[in-house]
Amino acid sequence: MKKITQQLHYGDIAKTSTFHNDPSLPIVHYAWHSLNAVLHELRTDLKGLVQADALQRLTRNGPNKIALDKLIRRVDKRTDRQLSLQQQPAAVRRRATLSASPIEREIAIRSLVPGDIITLKPGDLIPADIRLIDSENFLVDQSAPDSLPNACLMGAQVIHGTATAVVVGTGPATCLGSEAEDAIAAMLAVSATYFSLLRPACRAATAIICSGLLLSAAPAHAQEGVSLYGTVDTGIGWTRVSGGDHLTGALSGGQADSLWGLRGSEGLANGFTASFALESGFDPSTGSLEDEDRLFNYAAWIGIGHDELGEFRLGRQHAIGQRFGDELEIASWADFGLGALFKASDNYQLSNTISYLSPELSGFQAGLSYSFNANDGEHFQTSRNARALSAGLRYDDGPLYATLTYDRMQPGHDGVHGSRSAQAWQLGASYDFEVIKLAAGWSRQSNGFVGLNGGDTTTDDLSEVGLSGAGPMEFVQGGRVDAWFLGASLPLGPGRALAQWSIANPDWTWRSTGERAKKVQTYSLGYVYDLSPRTSVYAFAAGGRNFSLDDTFTARNPTVSRIAAGLTHHF
Repeated sequence: MKKITQQLHYGDIAKTSTFHNDPSLPIVHYAWHSLNAVLHELRTDLKGLVQADALQRLTRNGPNKIALDKLIRRVDKRTDRQLSLQQQPAAVRRRATLSASPIEREIAIRSLVPGDIITLKPGDLIPADIRLIDSENFLVDQSAPDSLPNACLMGAQVIHGTATAVVVGTGPATCLGSEAEDAIAAMLAVSATYFSLLRPACRAATAIICSGLLLSAAPAHAQEGVSLYGTVDTGIGWTRVSGGDHLTGALSGGQADSLWGLRGSEGLANGFTASFALESGFDPSTGSLEDEDRLFNYAAWIGIGHDELGEFRLGRQHAIGQRFGDELEIASWADFGLGALFKASDNYQLSNTISYLSPELSGFQAGLSYSFNANDGEHFQTSRNARALSAGLRYDDGPLYATLTYDRMQPGHDGVHGSRSAQAWQLGASYDFEVIKLAAGWSRQSNGFVGLNGGDTTTDDLSEVGLSGAGPMEFVQGGRVDAWFLGASLPLGPGRALAQWSIANPDWTWRSTGERAKKVQTYSLGYVYDLSPRTSVYAFAAGGRNFSLDDTFTARNPTVSRIAAGLTHHF
């Protein structure tokens, strides 16, 4: 059955079609236009359509529906029941009047019109042909051909990240609408080849696949089921550390961490959704697990959520401060990204954690997480374990993103004498001007790193109680670090240039040398070229002053340089 299903997949048939050469299709017309030109021609803006205008367009264009009922019934009459279950809403920005503030509301997908501004998240099916406005780590399982940049086709499923997009084609004017009858005919022909041998199985598979194509009311909500996703990133790097050897060889995760994961969800009664994620990091250079003692080191949680009430998660996961702060990052180069000095935004996870994310309200969202055993101590759920609290508020509306977070890690009763609760504040914002995206931030970290991710410069006393990685003793026992960063992303030729700079000012004196700790700087300049929506090549040069790749802060004050190039693929 697996082989048959793959042969019947609409995406495979669409690859051989010629719809992307048809200039009459809106997505072909708009794909090569600038965003401003697209919005102008569709007579819309980032705040969304006025409701009265949307109704006029719906009358003029007709419903966002693909009429294939007769063909589907020829495959299996039972699909009528499945179609009735697909009445799910789409998240759309609409206004009462031109001067009114936009309100994100849920409407039936059949009511979408060209010019609507929609938001997308993992599990959603693309409800119409769209042109992307902005996105964050956005991946779909079936996108537009490479000849159509910044575009996604109706029917593709979002497997990772979030995006905002403008609807450019609906119903019969979509690529799926123009090719659907040919696709169904091809499916029927392929299924007939196997029908005599696998009659019951083929009928069931064909019915399920064809019903998935009938997107007259396809869900823009989280689709039920399990998805496999991941990232593979590796390259070649040259690294020089003052006082040490020059290192040349494979570089894992030069632009993004290599990982694979499973994500799933199920719709429950009264609008609730159950979901889970299992995520594991690995080194593609050797094929080994990133954490040999833990299969799912990046994520292992289960949750329940509601659009109007928010979402709870239980298990191993990122702290709220990390999730909100990480979105400020411009250049995520290995060892030289935002998390190099903003450790509360670095890629770290906490076990035995409960978290809550509020629903979004006018662009605002709050979050809170608490770990009962942040240092993976042996004394589960006792006061001897380190406890971690993380809270944050973010605003995300179109080109503007801003966040404020607070993290606190309490050592527990087995902590080292003189150690205090580590704390971290983060404040930052980014704005996408289209011609350039800028980001800036500030952080204050005190009494050690809240994520226990600052290297192994601590003494054996801290290692014995599971606090290795909290930072040097001078930091743990009352030290403070103020850090700042600036970043810029500039479209340049067929790709984009990325620049980022950070500086941190520790306030302690090294006990081993009697010298005051020096300011630490990291800086990078790189270029990313997208070969496709999933694959990109990159090259970057980065450096650090008084910066340790392993320990962040050290009395040795080394200088580090790196040049690297690599390849990233998302699946």
